[in-house]
Parts: sequence; structure tokens; C-alpha cells
Amino acid sequence: MNKAFTLIELLVVVAIIGILAAVGVVAYNGYTKSAKQNATKSNHRLVVKFVTMTMLKSNLNDGYFEGMYENNGCDSKVNKKMTPSSLDQVSMKFMTHLRCVIKTHPFNDPIYGAVNWGPRGTLGSVEFHNECINSKPVIQIDTVWNDKNEKLTNQIAMSDYGVTC
Repeated sequence: MNKAFTLIELLVVVAIIGILAAVGVVAYNGYTKSAKQNATKSNHRLVVKFVTMTMLKSNLNDGYFEGMYENNGCDSKVNKKMTPSSLDQVSMKFMTHLRCVIKTHPFNDPIYGAVNWGPRGTLGSVEFHNECINSKPVIQIDTVWNDKNEKLTNQIAMSDYGVTC
């Protein structure tokens, strides 16, 4: 007598595997979405801290930005005097450097980088935009971190560092 599984037993096993796979895919998608959102928030915090600390350090260092990538790409870092300077020049220096540091977009956006000019409201991009509020230069950093268009926003006043509008 041959021993084998019946067709019903095989169908039950296939159904159970299908249910487990469906549950696993849903859980995996939730984990990846949460990881992308957390990476976006982390990038935002990193950028805000970097801009703030670099400006403080340059203030103590006679206006020099140390160890920042130059406009010619991400090949070499330079020490360059940047302040006093215009808001646009300082923002461009930060954008150039941070694009070299944060290369991967958390949501894998094929059009926009992880660090960008704004305000566009691009999901996952840390976006810079300049403002002159009452003739005082401000760098505003916005990041949309989820599908509900919730965003993180920070303003960094630049007038204390000799930056002009």
C-alpha cells in the first residue's frame, strides 16, 4: 500500500502558506514604510544640526567653513571663508555639501534628491529655502515625512553670523 497526501491535505497546506505569506507581506510593507519615514526624520535632524553647528563653528573661526565639499563635486573637501556673505551663497554651500553627504533618498524618488531646494513639499526630501523676514536672513528647512503631508520645519536665523539678505 502506498502512503501519500490526499488532495484535500495538500490544498489545506497551500492555503495556510498563502495566508501566512499575505500576512507577512502586509507586515513587511508596514515596516518598510515606517523605516522610510524614520530615515526622513533623521535626515532632517541631521541637516538642521549640521547647519547650526557649522554656522556656530564658522563664527568662532573667522567665518571659515571647514571640511566642506566644493561645487566641483564630491571629490575633495576644502576650508573656505564664507561669511560675511549673502544668504544665497551660504545656502548653496550647504546644499552642495549635504548632497554629497546624504546621497540616498529615503523614498527612492528618481527625480529629487534627499536634499533639495524648496518649498516643493516633496515626500522624503529635506528642502532648503531662503527668506528675509524683516530684512533678517533666515534659512528655512522643511521636510515632508509621510503621505499625509505632515512636515518638520526649522528656521535658522543667519544675521548673527554676518550673513546678509
